Amino acid sequence: MTVANSVKLSSDSTKFYQLFSVLSVCYLCISCGNFLGYTSTALPSMEEDEESFEELTKHDKSWIGGLGPLGALFGSTLVLIPLRFFGPRRTIAFFGCPAILCSWSFIGFADDILMIFVGRFLGGLGTGVIIPCSSLFVVDIASVELRGKLGILPQFLMILGILISYVLGSFLSWRILALACCTIAGPSIILLLLAPDTPSWLVSKDRCDDAYEILEKLLGSHAASARLRDVRDNWDISQQRKESQMVGIRKQRLNKPMIKASAVALGVLSFQQLTGINGVTFYALSIFQQSAGESSLNPHIHIPSIILATTQLCASFTSTLIVERAGRRILLLISTLMISIAGSILGIYFYCGTGYPFLSWVPLAALIMYTFGFAIGLGPITWLIVSEILPEEIRHIMNPLGIAYSWFCVFLVTKSFPLLRHEINIYGIFFMYSAIALIGLVFVALFVPETKGKSIREIREYFSSNPVSRKISAATESTISSDVEAGYIEDEEAEEDATKCLTESA
Repeated sequence: MTVANSVKLSSDSTKFYQLFSVLSVCYLCISCGNFLGYTSTALPSMEEDEESFEELTKHDKSWIGGLGPLGALFGSTLVLIPLRFFGPRRTIAFFGCPAILCSWSFIGFADDILMIFVGRFLGGLGTGVIIPCSSLFVVDIASVELRGKLGILPQFLMILGILISYVLGSFLSWRILALACCTIAGPSIILLLLAPDTPSWLVSKDRCDDAYEILEKLLGSHAASARLRDVRDNWDISQQRKESQMVGIRKQRLNKPMIKASAVALGVLSFQQLTGINGVTFYALSIFQQSAGESSLNPHIHIPSIILATTQLCASFTSTLIVERAGRRILLLISTLMISIAGSILGIYFYCGTGYPFLSWVPLAALIMYTFGFAIGLGPITWLIVSEILPEEIRHIMNPLGIAYSWFCVFLVTKSFPLLRHEINIYGIFFMYSAIALIGLVFVALFVPETKGKSIREIREYFSSNPVSRKISAATESTISSDVEAGYIEDEEAEEDATKCLTESA
């Protein structure tokens, strides 16, 4: 065997181990997707189950939808405590996995509405733990070469879980569906035992030899030493930063560039959720029921929901292929525009009435446009933009706050959707989502920078400079990038900065 072939085999084995490790830890994201999509088919099934429930009020339905995101809000906030002691993998194994399994068990064996409330809240807690831990695990485990592709995997698996929930819910009752989802989550117990701990956590526990062994399997012996050195350096820097937090750090946090970056990050997060994607995800079947005037017992009424989830899955995959070519900002602009147009079409359709058989295709077509627009931009790109624009000095504070704020917005949308249907009707809801998306389009156009190909320093300078200096900087940047392409300048510094930042954030 030649040296080139042995290197290739080594490279293939490290990539396989990275993929296996990420899949093992992120597998429970499928169950998180099951959890998010569960209410769409389960609520209509519960309404028709007169033996278990005498009558489900609009408040009961709103709490069944809203308690999940509320639990996720608490889970994503409290997860910071066990993360410090156990690392991402063990935090999922000790807290996220048991919460999800208990959640499905409570719902599957529920005797009354209270047990379903408890199950939904527990599932939310588990989801709030699993999603941020999965993302942190990917950032710490993946090589620079595979980080982009593996980084989208938690979102992809979550949408896959929503699709599975819709498909199973088309022929299973709400109770059997919950037990089926519990079965799907079961293999995660074994997979989490086989996955490695993250190198950053091992270094924080003075287990550098164990960290090197894992990095050797993940990256190969040549890259393992350099990566371990970076991890140790970043750990030392983070410790020094913690020691200096009480000395002048408050002034650092309150400078204008940090405030601007944080405001833009929170703005993008707001539009990601308040445009109503989770209202559609949680109540998709009831939306199609209203448009078609049919019972959930009709198996054909489930087909549009399945098409919707499939569209979202394909769009999220497409986003990973074009994000580095098209750029973040342009995808966000296209996304908000599509959501605004689709929301307006849905609002007009439901306002004019659903008694026109020749227009029965309109709600499905508009919702496909709506979900495709979200999944290609606001869905995956939002978190990428947020992680890139936040300064490292406040990232450790703003990241958990941003996740908690995002879940709070999900709670507002899912809790309010059934109530707003009685107050402003379904057409009012979609007109509202359309208006929010239009405001989001203007916000992105005016305030969100393009971060594609930008170093951490360049992004920081964007928020520090005024509009005139930005144009000068853009012209200079263009000249430098042409020199890089011509081979006159090596762009290693930017790559090192980005790698260091990603490793440190883990």
